[in-house]
Amino acid sequence: MPTQTDYDVIIVGGGHNGLTCAGYLAKANLRVLVLERYKVIGGAVCTEEVIPGYNIDIGSSAHIMIHLTPIIQDLQLEQHGLEYIDMDPFAFYPLPDGSGSISFYRDLEKTCASIATVSQHDAEAYRRFMAFWKPVNEAVFDTFLNPPSVWRLFGSMAASLPRLPANERNPLEVTRRLMTSYAQLITETFESEAMRSAMTWLAAQSGHPLMSLRRATSSAGTRCCTPAAQCIHAAAAVCLRRRWRVPCKLGRRCAAQCSGAPYPGR
Repeated sequence: MPTQTDYDVIIVGGGHNGLTCAGYLAKANLRVLVLERYKVIGGAVCTEEVIPGYNIDIGSSAHIMIHLTPIIQDLQLEQHGLEYIDMDPFAFYPLPDGSGSISFYRDLEKTCASIATVSQHDAEAYRRFMAFWKPVNEAVFDTFLNPPSVWRLFGSMAASLPRLPANERNPLEVTRRLMTSYAQLITETFESEAMRSAMTWLAAQSGHPLMSLRRATSSAGTRCCTPAAQCIHAAAAVCLRRRWRVPCKLGRRCAAQCSGAPYPGR
């Protein structure tokens, strides 16, 4: 018979990646222990009351890639209070000298019109950028959402070539762009420092330029209004100074341990 310290999996770090893994493992009927040193779980996507009366996303996180995965549906996060509010424009870059700004909309034409107020060259470059990267991104994510395989990656990329602009289907050039740093790619694509800065921030968020950023809210009354916290809530976990065990809605049992003030479980 399992003891209190008998776990199938121990995850060190209660950030959003660790919590997501814990949710899936618990759903697979495994006993999971999550260890977190900080007082709040969630890692880079946790929310804290930094200023009295104001809850702030301390990681300034952009919830982009999660919407290209089945995580929200698989872990039934919306049933545990997670709600997303779409923003449009989803990104905004004010020029440091106050002479203008760049807004990124879901609509490509509106975005290009905004970029053109700063650089006509970069507006056209962005249009070409989107035409190239949309099918490439879709091929990459098709690979990421399946068991890892070199052949799957190259097969997906090869299948995306006919969807690229006719003058940009060279396999070697596609591979070079895919493997180079985003700093190099952005520098060679755009000419204005404003556009380069804005695109570098978007790239750091691992976000497709047309993917809308979203603000996460919660009706569950937690301090971590993020998918990460909802993952561990979905597994009915508790984060306390001491390790507690509680019934797991997604499997047999799931627990979390955290130093600092108690984290309210469900």
